Amino acid sequence: MVNSELFEDNELLSKSMVAASKVEFLTNSEELFLYAKALYEATLWGRKIDKERAKKIKRERIAALLSET
Repeated sequence: MVNSELFEDNELLSKSMVAASKVEFLTNSEELFLYAKALYEATLWGRKIDKERAKKIKRERIAALLSET
């Protein structure tokens, strides 16, 4: 089984495993785990990008407000 201590978000890991188990082209448990790990990592990356984008938008809004005064 997967050593969940290696993962930040166990709920996301579980969801990734469920999603990977629905993929028909995976032929063994190793492929299933690798695919689930890829889904997990991609989701974490997406979250990071969303946070960075939100910070950038916030900075731009603050700069726009300050330049109006």
